[in-house]
Amino acid sequence: MQSSQKTHRTSRLAVAASLIAGLALAPAAAHAHGAMEEPLSRIYLCYKEDPEKLKGSYDGVPAGAPPCVDLVAMSGTQPLYDWTEVNRFDANGQHKKVAKDGQLCSAGRDKYKGLDQRRADWPTTRVSPDANGKYTFRFHATTPHAVKYFRFYVTRDGWKPTDELRWRDLELFATVKNIEAKSDPKQSYGQYYNMTVKMPEGKTGRRLIFAVWQRSDSPEAFYSCSDVRIQSPKSATSAAADAPTWDEAGRAVARNDLPAGTTVTFRVFDAKGGDVDRISLKLTGETGASAQWPFVLAKKVNGATDAFRIGVEGDDEAIAPEKSATENRVWRSSQFDGYSYVIDVDTP
Repeated sequence: MQSSQKTHRTSRLAVAASLIAGLALAPAAAHAHGAMEEPLSRIYLCYKEDPEKLKGSYDGVPAGAPPCVDLVAMSGTQPLYDWTEVNRFDANGQHKKVAKDGQLCSAGRDKYKGLDQRRADWPTTRVSPDANGKYTFRFHATTPHAVKYFRFYVTRDGWKPTDELRWRDLELFATVKNIEAKSDPKQSYGQYYNMTVKMPEGKTGRRLIFAVWQRSDSPEAFYSCSDVRIQSPKSATSAAADAPTWDEAGRAVARNDLPAGTTVTFRVFDAKGGDVDRISLKLTGETGASAQWPFVLAKKVNGATDAFRIGVEGDDEAIAPEKSATENRVWRSSQFDGYSYVIDVDTP
């Protein structure tokens, strides 16, 4: 009996030791406090891309949005597990002092420096104001705090995501006070600050929205950068108002060169999964190059279906294909919500 009890004790100790070791090896989880969910902030976007997958690649092609892959290469995965903590404990309203020019998205913290990357391939979120020019921002608060204010800024005309982000590049367009977080029965944890504000007039197209959350019960403040494409208000009566808008639906990536005779097919499905369209392209020795066939496929798809476009979005919101193995993205029309696609590759 004594031998049996000793064995059980030893077993329990071994289990406890293994659990402790496992906790030591696992990435630390974020305990507080939140991030902008609509429009999606850079930190929350990269977290949703899966920090562990972002560490690798497949046949040399990044397994996620390139800026997020590079962020992990620069700083590891821990900043993404701490996606709710792009903050400064010493802010106390002195935001220009703690988050200096060129470091706004990281809140001046080296840990989050990957958020300050100056590049044009940050994925964007479509912002569509209603008929009154208003839009509802949604901040996911894993730990709500007393709010002194939320401030919203938009980049000035002429600013580009490849430029350094400076305070003088931002224009304040809304301040929200006296707001409390509320639960959402559709979500499993945390609460939400939903803030409907008037969007700035004339500020459409590719922009960056910078948000500051200053607590009233502490000097602590939180900072957020969201890459967006702002649409004209839905009340516009011009023909342009009826034109479709485009949301990113994926990437058209060439993982390697394809041999002559390969057939690449872009298949379109409706909201119920039914086949809608098949756009096929037979490759030659020239068009099979990895930097070539996504471009050729894009030109054919763009001329054959209204549901999708393939290419890179320009400053004027036009989508045009590029000769690149990794840069082209797939965009879905707002008039075809629920539609999906698959790119099939059939080698000879």
